[in-house]
Amino acid sequence: MIRGIHGFSCLPVSPVTSRDSLPKVVRAFFTTMGFLTGVLFTMMLSHTTWGAGQPGAHPEQYRKPSTYILAVGCCVPYFRPDPQVCRRGAVSFARLFAERLEVPDKNVRVLVNEQATYENVTEGLSWLSDVAGREDTVIFYYNGHGVLLEDDEGDEEYGMDEVFVLWSEDEPFSILYAVATKMWLIDDELGLLIRAIRSRKVVMVADTCHASAAERGLYPQGAIVDYHQGGVALISSARADQVSFFDLDGNMGLFTEELLKAIQAGRPNLRKAFLEARRDVKKRWGSCAKKIDLDGYSSGQTPTLTDPLEITGEISFSRTPNSPQDQTAGNRKP
Repeated sequence: MIRGIHGFSCLPVSPVTSRDSLPKVVRAFFTTMGFLTGVLFTMMLSHTTWGAGQPGAHPEQYRKPSTYILAVGCCVPYFRPDPQVCRRGAVSFARLFAERLEVPDKNVRVLVNEQATYENVTEGLSWLSDVAGREDTVIFYYNGHGVLLEDDEGDEEYGMDEVFVLWSEDEPFSILYAVATKMWLIDDELGLLIRAIRSRKVVMVADTCHASAAERGLYPQGAIVDYHQGGVALISSARADQVSFFDLDGNMGLFTEELLKAIQAGRPNLRKAFLEARRDVKKRWGSCAKKIDLDGYSSGQTPTLTDPLEITGEISFSRTPNSPQDQTAGNRKP
């Protein structure tokens, strides 16, 4: 009779001999061999299932990291500027970032004006949460109106919450009503949606008045450095106590224009592009303010960067030849 040990044949044993009657040394040998055979089989199975590399690793480790972009441009009809300003900003941002980060069309969503409702924007953020893996890069861009609402939870440095104005045909009678009825998006809720994204590299670019006021929504416990969980970088077009201007031609937001120009000029990564854009916005905001009769607005426009893990330095742009078309990409109408 051939008796099996863990599915494998072993030495012949007399029909009247039980395993328990074998010497202890022999039983220990068979037990050890069976255990090692099981371990080896498990390792081989893991290697076959997930591909080359460390046995048992998750398949996401062997998938090439991807980039996902959600760009929102929303200029409502009851505030200036013209809705086409925010449309051009969102479309130009998505187009250039997709080109320089080599992002396929299926990984890019753009919502402009009538499309940029509360339902569509929150669904877009949920899409990012669904599709982005740990090693992927996520970029969320918002260009539109930002308004301040008195903070009722005491968690805001300036005592005010940032509210992102989303599409509606008619102006709501109060900011609080627009937030309560899910017309506009408050920074606390936006922070929850962004922090639900699994990626360790999430960047939000906000070209809106009072943009940096959104910081507390993204970092409810402060901008803590956590090298295990990853993090979120916030690029803001202005401080919480400032407005954001659009360019002299009324073409798009001043900060968006300068950021795109810096990328087109060959800045190697998002951090360096931001630093150049900040320098040029601080130079130009005064002339832009004067054109729309806000030259007496004394606090200026100072873009800010909150990036405790230096994520923006890891987002590198591909270098492409500067052609006349490329040099004007940021100013093209969609």
